[in-house]
This record gives sequence, C-alpha cells and structure tokens, in this order.
Amino acid sequence: MILLRQLIISVFKLLFIQRLLQMQLVRYVIAAGTAFTVDVAVYFIMLHFFISDKIITVFNTPIILRAAMLSLVVSFTCGLVTNFYMSNLFVFKAMDSRTNTHFARFVLVAMVTFVGNYFLMRFFIEALHLYPTVARIVAACVFAMFSFTMHKFFSFR
Repeated sequence: MILLRQLIISVFKLLFIQRLLQMQLVRYVIAAGTAFTVDVAVYFIMLHFFISDKIITVFNTPIILRAAMLSLVVSFTCGLVTNFYMSNLFVFKAMDSRTNTHFARFVLVAMVTFVGNYFLMRFFIEALHLYPTVARIVAACVFAMFSFTMHKFFSFR
C-alpha cells in the first residue's frame, strides 16, 4: 500500500512538473532565472575582482566611471546572451530562419531594459545607499515582467 501511494505521488509530481513546463511563463521564469543568475554572478565577480572606479578625461572634463556601472555593462551582456539562447530554444521555441531578426529585437528590448536598470541602480546606490549587488538584484526584478511581455509580443513574434 505504501509503495502504491509513493508511486501515485511520483506520477502526480512528474505529470505536474511536465504540465508546468508546458506553460510559457514558467519556462520563461526558468530561462530568465538562469540568465539572472549568470548576470548577478558576473556582476559580483567583475565588481569585486576585476573592475575599479576609473577617471577619464573627455574634452578636459574629468568623468568618473563607477565600477558598479561598468560591471553592469559586462554582466548585463552575459545575461542577455544567456537569456536570448534559452528563450529562443526553450521558451518561445522560435529557432527558425529569423534568428537574426529575433536577436535584433531581443537586443532592442534589452537596451530599453538596460537603461531602466542603469538609472534605477544609480538611484538605489547613490540615493538609498544600497549595496551595489543588492541594487542589481532589485532593479532586475523590477523589469522582469516588462521584459517577458516585450519578448513575447515583440522579440519572438
């Protein structure tokens, strides 16, 4: 009897998981979550081990390039590439001859998201004095649904 109960529970879990994976939003959360993990990990590594604040001069005007923002550029790019390939293959299943078009649209949406992330992170770091990695996580979460909606109805249509 216990064995039968365990078998029924195992089958139910398997069917439930398969049914969940059929839902596009769930697949997007998995793909975006993976890309988000890549993004945040690269951000943390770049911020703490590879990039520091830099001062450059443009037309005799000193400009401070903050390590937090430079790290964002690198990490966002890594997350973007990860998210595109996972979304293309796993979420929207759009691997066809229009991959270049999909990628161009995906990058356009990502650039809008990047600008939003940049300004929101600056606000979190400079005005609210949040730790940069925490600011990165919160800013990414704020733009998650916007990103899904734009990719669904624009990038992969």
